[in-house]
Amino acid sequence: WMENIKDWCISRQLWWGHRIPAWYCLDCHPELRKSGSPFLFKSLSPVVSVVKPVRCEKCKGSEFLQEPDVLDTWFSSSLWPFSTLGWPDKTKELKRFYPTSVLVTAFDIVFFWVARMIMMGLKFMGDVPFKQVYIHALVRDAEGQKMSKSKGNVVDPLALMDRYGTDAFRFTLAAMAAPGRDILLEEERFAGYRNFCNKLWNAARFILMNLKEEPYPVVSKPVEDTLPDQWISLKLRECVIQVNRSLEQFRFDEAANAIYHFTWHEYCDWYLEFVKPVFSVSEPVADKSFRASDPQAGTEFQAVSTRQIMVSTFREILLLLHPFMPFITESLWETFSGEGQNILALSYPRTPSFQDPEGIIPLMEDLKEIIKGLRNIRGENNIPPGKELSAYILLKEESVKKIKKQEAFIKKLGRLSELVAGSDLKKPAYSAASVCNIGTLYVDLTGITDPKDEIKRLEKQIDAIHADLSAILKKFENPNFAKNAPEKIVKEEEARKIRLENKKSFLLAEIEKLKSI
Repeated sequence: WMENIKDWCISRQLWWGHRIPAWYCLDCHPELRKSGSPFLFKSLSPVVSVVKPVRCEKCKGSEFLQEPDVLDTWFSSSLWPFSTLGWPDKTKELKRFYPTSVLVTAFDIVFFWVARMIMMGLKFMGDVPFKQVYIHALVRDAEGQKMSKSKGNVVDPLALMDRYGTDAFRFTLAAMAAPGRDILLEEERFAGYRNFCNKLWNAARFILMNLKEEPYPVVSKPVEDTLPDQWISLKLRECVIQVNRSLEQFRFDEAANAIYHFTWHEYCDWYLEFVKPVFSVSEPVADKSFRASDPQAGTEFQAVSTRQIMVSTFREILLLLHPFMPFITESLWETFSGEGQNILALSYPRTPSFQDPEGIIPLMEDLKEIIKGLRNIRGENNIPPGKELSAYILLKEESVKKIKKQEAFIKKLGRLSELVAGSDLKKPAYSAASVCNIGTLYVDLTGITDPKDEIKRLEKQIDAIHADLSAILKKFENPNFAKNAPEKIVKEEEARKIRLENKKSFLLAEIEKLKSI
């Protein structure tokens, strides 16, 4: 588009716009006195001038008629990068902001506007007006049709904001802004991100309910952070890295979804559940002295330390979310800032370094898997939430100490009265089993449910395993999969296949044992 440029008709017969600075002498063209329309006549010779001419150079006449047509809309728009900065005067704004860095636009006006801004920039400023162009998708209706007043399918953004909130509206568009794909506007998505706003608000309420002191004391780390505290700090680092990388690459959808996943699924769904056992056994203390020989002081400071991490992580969430959801984050920041600073004046979280040499993240995933296994067994066997259970975890020798250290979390979140972990233990005669990556979980169901119900539950798991195995086998039946897929993906699928087959064999053996009861 920038090469072999053809002539461009810069006039349009419109009712509004920049009127063309062309003038006709009425003494040279008396026919215009009656019609007043140069368009009706051919071979007229206009005088091009920024201001109305005083005298005609040919006949010395002083009466002129201005051309009624206006400059093409895109001609006027193409001047935007520099005309808005005071051009043709050499203003300080023009010197500072031309050329700019990024232009954001839709693909349907790339030639009409973007290409012509480049033409005008090169012509009048001697340089292109921007370095990068972010071409975003078009927003269409739910059926994929371009919005049109004549079709009657235009969605009023103000109405959507009134219904779901401006933050939810902004976040929805950002989360759906995948490159190369138009945005199909469905109201269900707005409702979903409105729920996300509610989740954020409820998380803030929970935090405030558990801040026992204002301002909360600052501890110089006399106690070791809990596993969940270490985990959420590492996951926050992961989130910041991903968000910044996505923003640098103009992947606003990836950035929005990374913040969404971290906030909802990791911080709210898991971390805020893990802090409850810490808060339930201790209260914060204002005295910052710490004696290692005093276990009670340790538990008290543990709660204070956890509160610090809980609040500081939430503050980082607000900073990450602010460009996407400016209103709710600003409102919450006033409560959690502590410095009286406006959130808009602060720096965006910078990309941190990331290391996990102690394996905190995989250990936490194992812990989560155990708790999910306990909850699944409870739900699938219709065991009341308030009934405490006895559980047994058969582990490899190297994992026993790690899991026993997290016993309090497992018992609290799994609603257990007893937890036995070991590499050589005898499981109950009648129990529900759940296979985890780290080992095998058993829940004693004696006197709670019928063995036939447990058999049905395990058979459902086997059916699900069959479906997963079938999908994997189809991949390997395709000769192009092993040939073209990355080696890492092929190995992951092979390992997954082995795990599923082992789990299936284990469950079949468990069913046979249950049948003998």
